[in-house]
Amino acid sequence: MKLWFHDLPARLTDGMADFAKEYGFSQEKGGLEITLRKTDEKILEVTRKGNEAQILYAQPVGIFRGVSLLLQHEKEENYHSRETVYFKTNGVMIDGSQRNQLITVSATKWLLRMMAAMGLNMLMLYTEDNYDIEGEPYFGYMRPRYSQADYKAIDDYAYSLGIEVIPCMQTLAHMPDMLRWNAYADIRDDQWTMLVGEEKTYRLIEKMLAASSAPFRTKRIHIGMDEAWNMGLGQYLEKNGYRSKHEIMAEHMPRVMEIVRKLGLQPMMWADMFFRTVLPNSLYRTMDEIRFPQDIIDSVPPEMGLIYWDYRGDSELIAKMIKDHKRLSDQVIFAGCVRNNRSFCYNHHVSTKHNHTAYMTCKQEGVEEMITTIWGDNAPENTVFNTLLGLQYCAEHGYRAEVEEKDWFDRFHFCCHAEAEEFIRLSQLDFIEGANPHPSTQDNANPSHYLLWQDPLMGLFDANLPEKVDLKAYYQELGEYFEAAAKKNAWHRIMYTQLEKAAKALALKAELGRDIRAAYLAGEKETLKALAENRIPDTIRAVRELRSAHYDLWMAQCKPAGWEIIDLHYGGLLGRLETAIRRIQDYLNGKFESLPELEETRLPYNGREGLVTITDPYPQLVSASRL
Repeated sequence: MKLWFHDLPARLTDGMADFAKEYGFSQEKGGLEITLRKTDEKILEVTRKGNEAQILYAQPVGIFRGVSLLLQHEKEENYHSRETVYFKTNGVMIDGSQRNQLITVSATKWLLRMMAAMGLNMLMLYTEDNYDIEGEPYFGYMRPRYSQADYKAIDDYAYSLGIEVIPCMQTLAHMPDMLRWNAYADIRDDQWTMLVGEEKTYRLIEKMLAASSAPFRTKRIHIGMDEAWNMGLGQYLEKNGYRSKHEIMAEHMPRVMEIVRKLGLQPMMWADMFFRTVLPNSLYRTMDEIRFPQDIIDSVPPEMGLIYWDYRGDSELIAKMIKDHKRLSDQVIFAGCVRNNRSFCYNHHVSTKHNHTAYMTCKQEGVEEMITTIWGDNAPENTVFNTLLGLQYCAEHGYRAEVEEKDWFDRFHFCCHAEAEEFIRLSQLDFIEGANPHPSTQDNANPSHYLLWQDPLMGLFDANLPEKVDLKAYYQELGEYFEAAAKKNAWHRIMYTQLEKAAKALALKAELGRDIRAAYLAGEKETLKALAENRIPDTIRAVRELRSAHYDLWMAQCKPAGWEIIDLHYGGLLGRLETAIRRIQDYLNGKFESLPELEETRLPYNGREGLVTITDPYPQLVSASRL
C-alpha cells in the first residue's frame, strides 16, 4: 500500500521509514494521502474517505497507532474511528536483571515497532547492575549489560516512534549481583542491600544515577527502593545499633534526592516501603485503615512519583490502595503485570483477568500513568516476546472504555503478526485443565518449570502429578500444535519451535520419575529395562533438542551473557538422566541390591497437593540437599 504523509513531525521520519518496512507499505504519492493534525483533546481520531485520510492525535505515538488502524482496515475506503486516550503514559517495563536476560538492541527495536503500532508510549528498562559505569569494573562484571551506546541507540529509535524510554534502576536494595563482589564490601549492609549512611554508598549512587540517565532524552528516572527486607540489620546494625526501617529511610531518602536534584532528574519509586513501615508484618496491601504519621507523609519528596504495584485482580482493594497512595503523593502511577516469569510460557488467564480489573479501576480512580511489568525473577525459560498478546490487551485499554475480545484479537493479529489463539495456547504448558484438585490454585501453577527440571530419581514433585490427566499424551499433542504454528508463522517461528521442543520433552519427562519408581516398587524389571534402554534415552534426545532450540531463541534475541545459567540447568538434567540409566542398569545387573532413592516416600511439595505454584529458586526444585 502507498501512503503519503502531510505534516509528519521531523523526529518521526526515521521511525516511520522502519515502520513502513515492518508493516508493508511504501511512502510515496499516488496512494492514500494522510494529513496529520495535533490536538489538545485526549483523543485519537482516524478518518478515511477514498484516497484521503486524517489522523487527529494527542500523542506522537498516536500517529503510528492511527496508521496501523488505516492499514488494518485498508479495504475500507470509508473508515472512521474515534478513541479516547485514557492515560498520559501507558507502557512496558522489562526486567533484564533477575532473568539474567537482556534483549539486544535489534530485538528491542522490533518490540518498539510493535509497541508503536499498539499505541504504547513508554518503555522502561529495569537494570540493577546491567549497565556500564566508567571506573567501576566490577559493576555488572560478567553480567549481561547495556553500554552507553546501546542505551543511546534504544532511546534514539524509540524517540523516532513517539515512545519515551525511562531508565529504571535501584538505589537501595535488590543488588545481590553487585554486592557479591568484595569491591563493594564497604557499602554492603547485607547481600541484598546497600549500606545507608556510608559516604562511599552515595558516591556510587551518584555514578549509577548519572550512568543510568545520561544517554536518555527524558529526565524521568525510576530509582527503585523496594523490598529492602533486612535494611539496617547487617553491617548497618554493627555500625549504628538498631534503628527502625522508617528512621533509616528518613536518613537515606534525602541523600539520594540531593543527588537526583543535582542531576536535574524527575524521580519515581516503588511505594511499598512507605507502607511496610506502618503496617504489621511488613505488609503492603490491606483493606484496613492506614494511619500514616505526619513524618512519613513529609518524608515523601514533593516531586516523587509513587508507583503502586499490584499483580492481583481485586478491584475494591486496588481502589482503596490508590486512595491511600494519593495521601502520600499527587503523582500516583500504577504498575500491573503480564506474567511470564515462572516458566516456559506466558500466563494468559492471570494476565488478562488481573489487568482487566486494574485498568478498569485505574480509569475510574483517575490514574493517569500505567506500567505493565514483565518480571524475570525465578529465571524463566522463555522470551519477553511471548507476552505480546497481554501487552496488546493493555494497549487497547489505553484507548477503549471496554475491550472487546474480537477488537483485541484483530489488533493483535495486525500489530504482532500472530493469531491470538496461538498465544493463548502458550499458557497450556502450565494451565492444564482438570489436572488440579484445587482449581483455585490453578491460575498460577507452573508445572512446565518444575516437572522438567526436577530430578528423575528423587522427584520432589512426583506426589503432585495429576491422576486424571495423561501428561504424555497432553504434552505430545501440544507439541504438535506448536510445530504446526512454527511452520506457518515466520515472524514467531523461533519461539514456537522452542515451545514445541519443550512440550515434547515434557511428554517424555513429566511422569518419568513416577514411572521409574512404580516399576521398581512393583518388581517389574522388564519395565525398568525398557525405561533404561528406550524411554530415558528418548528423553535425553528430546532435552537436547529443546536445549538447542532454546539456544537459538536466546541468541537471536538476547545478549549472550546469562545463557550459562540456563546451560547449567540443561547440563544438570542431562547428567542426572544419564545417571538414572546407569543406576537402573547397575541394579538390574546385580551390582546393587536396591535403589534406596526410589524407596523414599514421596510427599506433596511443602504439603500442597496437585499442581502447585513454585517461586522457589532452581536449586530447591532439583534436590532437598543444598546446592
